[in-house]
Amino acid sequence: LQYKQNAHNTMALPHGASGSPEAPQESKPAKASLLQRRVVIPLKNYLKQGMEPKTMAMAFLIGASLGLIPFPVIATIICTVLALLFRYNLGVVQLGNYAMYPFQLLLMLPLMDLGNRWLGGVGIPFSYDDLERMADAGIWSFTHTLQQYILGGIMVWAVLVVPLVFCTYPLLVGAFRRMKPTAR
Repeated sequence: LQYKQNAHNTMALPHGASGSPEAPQESKPAKASLLQRRVVIPLKNYLKQGMEPKTMAMAFLIGASLGLIPFPVIATIICTVLALLFRYNLGVVQLGNYAMYPFQLLLMLPLMDLGNRWLGGVGIPFSYDDLERMADAGIWSFTHTLQQYILGGIMVWAVLVVPLVFCTYPLLVGAFRRMKPTAR
């Protein structure tokens, strides 16, 4: 058999070579993006299993909002506890949490810096010399300063996350309703 190139720039068998003369062989669909594979497809699968869009939106938002907290380790633990406590699907909660991880990393320092300023500090020292002076002051002083930064960041996160959840919830419910397969 000879192969020929089709319109999608992929190799396909010639017409009728598959043993079926009435239909040419289709080329493989395009590979799904990372966002599709890791977030959208799993969410569609939960909807196919019968999960309601409102419940899924709340579970996803719990994970997503906690996924933005500027203290990475604690988000997964709190998500697990809240999912078990309120009987939300742990997979959807953790999916929301993990989907926000890149944003958590991007927002961590700005939230901590703003929180430290709200608490009366001068912001996070970003120069190597400032960090070296903090480390030279002793481990307890360094730990106390780091604790202030983290608490300030959590404070700013707590103020910003409430309106974010209230604004995003109806949008997610609508999106999940559109994603939900219809009964036949």
